[in-house]
Amino acid sequence: MKNKKLIIQLIKQDLKHRKLVSGLAQLGLEDHNTYDLEILEIIEELMQVKDGELSDTFTAVYYSFMQEVIKVDVQELDAHISAIANQCYDMLDALMKIRERVCV
Repeated sequence: MKNKKLIIQLIKQDLKHRKLVSGLAQLGLEDHNTYDLEILEIIEELMQVKDGELSDTFTAVYYSFMQEVIKVDVQELDAHISAIANQCYDMLDALMKIRERVCV
């Protein structure tokens, strides 16, 4: 996919943001999704995800990685964030390849 590097960078930024928001929530500073960056929507557009079943699965996979980063110790975030972002991209890309095969 020609947008791979851009998409991975977007995922990394969203992972960092998710970690920050999670940390603030632990301190009692809830944002109630006021500061959601809506990066998932940008990634869906770049990867040409259409509404429907795939969109729900795509979202579930994406947010599973957003939950994974919350478990990473903040001191180790830099060491793990690239791997998490790449794994997330690989899973999303695999979903798109499955769609291509099934919907041909």
